[in-house]
Amino acid sequence: MKRFIKGNAGCIGWLFLYVGIEVGVAIGLFAAYLTYSVNFKMDFLEIFSWLATEKTLSDLEYSLNMMESLVKLSDEIILPVIGISGVIICSLLVISSRKSDKKIIKKLNRQQIGRYMVIGSWLNLVITIVLYMIPERFMETYNSSVGMVLTGNYLLVVLVAGIIGPITEEVLFRYFQFNSCKAIGLRYAILATALSFGAMHGNWIQGGYAFVLGLVFAIVNNREDNLLPSIIIHITINLSSVLISRNWSNEIAGLVAYLCIFYAGYLLIQRKEKLVEAI
Repeated sequence: MKRFIKGNAGCIGWLFLYVGIEVGVAIGLFAAYLTYSVNFKMDFLEIFSWLATEKTLSDLEYSLNMMESLVKLSDEIILPVIGISGVIICSLLVISSRKSDKKIIKKLNRQQIGRYMVIGSWLNLVITIVLYMIPERFMETYNSSVGMVLTGNYLLVVLVAGIIGPITEEVLFRYFQFNSCKAIGLRYAILATALSFGAMHGNWIQGGYAFVLGLVFAIVNNREDNLLPSIIIHITINLSSVLISRNWSNEIAGLVAYLCIFYAGYLLIQRKEKLVEAI
């Protein structure tokens, strides 16, 4: 019972710490912008003017309006909050790794990297096909949530949503939370961190596929005893989604193209290494 309580306390503690960091960073950015930027003040008042209306909104309408307003502040608030919070969490990993004798991130060869990129492309393709099957009326909240991250300065979206975000989530869920829950049991750690990962996404559609991905990431990392495989898979999923959302009119066609490119690269690397071994 002691291990159960301690493991769950650690798991929940890391989640609350991350949320607290995000809230603190968001408040700091808001305060700085409202203090030093006149343009931001004007934009803020205009974007959130709907809050001053006397019209009574349903919970769904309020949520959608709030998400739409936040999307418009993506460059100033949403993306910087994710990026800065991610850097803080990753800094904690660096500190933790220095105190530990065990290597948290181990090098992979080119063939292994290629294989994990192919896996990430396949997973993203399957998820996208499933999403296309869901009726549009259930997708409003999901589309608004995704829009908050994918709408904004292109380079900033690529950096934060495509790279920093996935690394942060792997460090938080597959290292800090996983190690806390592992004291209770391996299966429990895999399931608990996947549930936590799904819940953090805030809506049942994202939460559903995030839960499945969380299971895959945790199993892969535990098998390889290395945090890098899930980071590569996760970055491949997010980065390909970012690139496709801006450069392809059809997501499935874009993902098939990326999958073909990654798989072709993987086969070339594999063949080259076999030739080197033969020589």
